[in-house]
Amino acid sequence: MTPRKIAFVLPSFAGGGAERVMLHFLHSLKPEQYQVVLIVLTGEGPLRASLSKSVRLIDLGASRLRTALFRLRHCISKEKPDVLVSTMGYLNLAVLGVCATLSQPPSVIVREANTVDSTLRWLPIGVGKLAYRLLYPRADFVVCNARHVANELEALCPGLRRLVELIVNPIDVPGLRIQAIQPISEEFSKGWFVAIGWLTPAKGFDRLLEVLSECPPQVKVLFIGDGPERSRLESLTKSMNVSPQARFIGFQDNPWAILARSRGLVMMSRWEGLPNVALEALACGVPVYGLESVDGLGEIQEQAAQGAVLLAPNSQELVDLLSTSAISGSKSDELAPSLLPAAFEGAVVRQQFMSLVEKALHERHGRADTE
Repeated sequence: MTPRKIAFVLPSFAGGGAERVMLHFLHSLKPEQYQVVLIVLTGEGPLRASLSKSVRLIDLGASRLRTALFRLRHCISKEKPDVLVSTMGYLNLAVLGVCATLSQPPSVIVREANTVDSTLRWLPIGVGKLAYRLLYPRADFVVCNARHVANELEALCPGLRRLVELIVNPIDVPGLRIQAIQPISEEFSKGWFVAIGWLTPAKGFDRLLEVLSECPPQVKVLFIGDGPERSRLESLTKSMNVSPQARFIGFQDNPWAILARSRGLVMMSRWEGLPNVALEALACGVPVYGLESVDGLGEIQEQAAQGAVLLAPNSQELVDLLSTSAISGSKSDELAPSLLPAAFEGAVVRQQFMSLVEKALHERHGRADTE
């Protein structure tokens, strides 16, 4: 029997959580059972080296989505996948719109990786909401990684709940912990907290600097990642007089080794879907500190052991949490046991995703039988 063709669509090989989750999912599909194709708008990014040789890569060579639409439609029409999987709201809208023009569209699974509001911010007022309402009901399944994301979609698109599947982000705990025990520079193992992510307003690193300015000098934060906000954040560090307590070290190939030796991960994001980095911190045995308002952290806290996720209702109480941890003694270099709830472990989540792919294939066969 010929393996069924499953095509994934990604904007690039950027190192964000959405891209890593999708690569995790596509690598979980066995080549003897599925023919896996990855379509990317542009083949650039640090995750490209991790792509399995069993996955056929199609690089559309487009730096922007609007210049890729014709090529994307041509590619899907030519490849004729049985199931098409996309992630990120703006790309999902494009994929659904393109598939609506095909005479024999594939079954489509779209994955909402972030809050709907974060996508609407980048679309013309009114157009984004209309596009969601018209196009998302055309999907066969809508994967949400957190309840609050599903609730937002249902509020925007009444009746969409029947298509929603809640599948959390998968974490490869054994693989992550192998990375976490790799050696690091001694300067990074001196009791730092860490903040990890693309340096953009969404991640709230400016808010974290404000918190840091209220903390005692023992509270120090390593900022891991790069992005358009780096220069502004480094300037803020100086103007707030927290240079001894804040250090920006850019993108790191193995941030988990630094994370595993830290006092904890700190998150003050303005919006999130289900923060992958928080799950990775727990897998490394490291607690997560943040505000109750950070999307997704409360849902993780509900399932985690007591003390694994420490959330404050406001910035001042977060100052108290960080200060208490910083003066509580030295941090061991030994890798601590995983704090990650079992529901987020890779094997569990992969099985949920594979079951969904089979359901989508069944829907595809059902449509074919009636045509």
